[in-house]
Amino acid sequence: MSNERLAKKDENDTIGTMINNRSSFFFLLLLTTTLIAAHFGFVWAGGSGYKPLYSSHIQEITGTVRIDHAGTEYLGKQNDVLRRGEIIQTEDGSRLFFEIGSDVRVALDERSILVLNRLSQNDISLHLTAGRIFIFTSKTHPVTLTTLHTKETILEGALSIVNYDFQQTVSVIPFKTATEVTVRKNKSFLTSTAVNIRETDPSEITESAFNADAPSVAAFYDWAFEKTGFRNFEIF
Repeated sequence: MSNERLAKKDENDTIGTMINNRSSFFFLLLLTTTLIAAHFGFVWAGGSGYKPLYSSHIQEITGTVRIDHAGTEYLGKQNDVLRRGEIIQTEDGSRLFFEIGSDVRVALDERSILVLNRLSQNDISLHLTAGRIFIFTSKTHPVTLTTLHTKETILEGALSIVNYDFQQTVSVIPFKTATEVTVRKNKSFLTSTAVNIRETDPSEITESAFNADAPSVAAFYDWAFEKTGFRNFEIF
């Protein structure tokens, strides 16, 4: 083969390699762009669409409430804005009342730890690591609450969860509503009455003798009903 033909062949090989490299580059660029777009919810990339975040504000604090924001801790105070991903901890004798948007109201008892997992429209999810919580919501703002091995969702009305983490027991307490409960991702049921769930494996579900007027909890629920407006709630 002549030198001229060899030079021509080398030139063609070089051009082919450049085209292949360029095609690979644009493919990787397109793939990366699609993955990022899907992560942020763009429908064209397979996401579920942009969901605006609700604003969440502290309305009242009693005692000391510590809030962890990305590893930095600060003391909560009235009118503070709460953000997705923050971890809220109430100390002995402390309580917290805050709102998510205009229709979801949350009361947190003393010695409780709550994680604000998601605060977007139609996707409000809170994780109760320990303690007692009371949530009141309208039918247009479903709320999901999770513990270590349970998941509870309500569409309207009120729900209280008590996580006795040291006993591996969760109390699920619906008020004027039905709650969808999932245990260990494989056992689901609907309940409108209070139940206790042992988060052991296998799990155990029993009826609860919960009484909001019991001396040990009456003060919290009386306060929570008042702050959230649940006392005046009626189902039409």
